[in-house]
Amino acid sequence: MVLSLRVPFVPIMAVAVVAAACSSAGSTRTVVPPDPPAGAKSASQPVAPDPIVVHVVGDWLPTSGPLTDQAGYGRVTQPLVDRFGDDDLTIANLECAVAPDAAPRPGLEFAFPCLPEDLDELVRSGVDAVTLANDHITDFGLAGIDSTKAALDRAGIIAVGPDTDEAVVIETTNGPVAVLAIPRSGPLPLSEDDAVRAVRDAAALELPLVVSVHWGEAGSRAASPADNELADRLVASGADVVMGHGAGRLHAMRRIDGAVAFMNLGRFVWPVREAPPAEADTAVGALLLVDDVVEQPCLLAATISPKGSPAFDQRDPACQ
Repeated sequence: MVLSLRVPFVPIMAVAVVAAACSSAGSTRTVVPPDPPAGAKSASQPVAPDPIVVHVVGDWLPTSGPLTDQAGYGRVTQPLVDRFGDDDLTIANLECAVAPDAAPRPGLEFAFPCLPEDLDELVRSGVDAVTLANDHITDFGLAGIDSTKAALDRAGIIAVGPDTDEAVVIETTNGPVAVLAIPRSGPLPLSEDDAVRAVRDAAALELPLVVSVHWGEAGSRAASPADNELADRLVASGADVVMGHGAGRLHAMRRIDGAVAFMNLGRFVWPVREAPPAEADTAVGALLLVDDVVEQPCLLAATISPKGSPAFDQRDPACQ
């Protein structure tokens, strides 16, 4: 079980969405991790903290529409469910808005709605938190953002973003983790300098920091030089894990000092119309957090079926 605490920062920007969106001001609050259990440490025999086991995945479209109406769509396979259920924290990028009573914004080519019951598969799969700083959370305007957050709260899933002026501190069994979501593409883009400032503010909490970034050219097979440079800056500013998504394709994993950048995790639960297209290639980013050091980061190879269901590849993955 995980608990979340939102930690506000001085707002970076205000962005118009539909009519107008505003961001509330706040100041940084220090989050003090809970005291360790009595007897956990002794002067003569210091005990190293247990690592925080984290999994991150890319775009999760939990509804059978508007791209497909296939029965049994998006069912996550049991080996993935088992892995997510045994970790401390699983984070996904939610690519829809739970907005049953809102109309889509005019002029959209695709508006991705989902229903509250569509979140059941995320709950079954062991997803603890989702990031909302992406190009579809505003499909139904401010009303859609609010209703999505309310539905996630009822489902017991932690929402991170789309506001960029607050990090979310998630309490896991083995310690707290701060998570920040940054949109670099879509209707609410944040500049590189503002993204760096947001990460620097979140890093002041002195907790392990996961930064979700929505970026990348749609359909690209590798990160751009600009995105690689930004990843370097985010790590230098305090990010321990960069969780990239937005291109719809799987990109490389990079080690940067003691941190890791999954440059683009691609799609994870998504309708695949052709076999085997590049968009069917996906992966689970796996890592251990020991204080603010990333250990054993790797990509667990997976493939999305035509029904949008991800499954581990048959070959034994290189990472454990």
